[in-house]
Amino acid sequence: MTLQISLKGLDKSGAIILGSPIYFGTVSGEMRSFMERLMFPNLTYTNPTRTLFPKKIKTGFIYTMNITEEQLKEFGYTGHIDITKEL
Repeated sequence: MTLQISLKGLDKSGAIILGSPIYFGTVSGEMRSFMERLMFPNLTYTNPTRTLFPKKIKTGFIYTMNITEEQLKEFGYTGHIDITKEL
């Protein structure tokens, strides 16, 4: 399977909805690559980090791991998901 990603015209979008299964406590490699390609070119090396992206876009992220929220906490996976939230 080939994953085709186009970031052109994304700044014209009103919202982005992302989704990924959780493997070994984090999003899939394909999703991580997409998020890095989306965000990294627009970040500055300043403190605090700022963005060069022309506008804010409402974003939603859907995770699926086939376990309950209680199990998520029990197995210690919340830290991995928190890292993704910060991106």
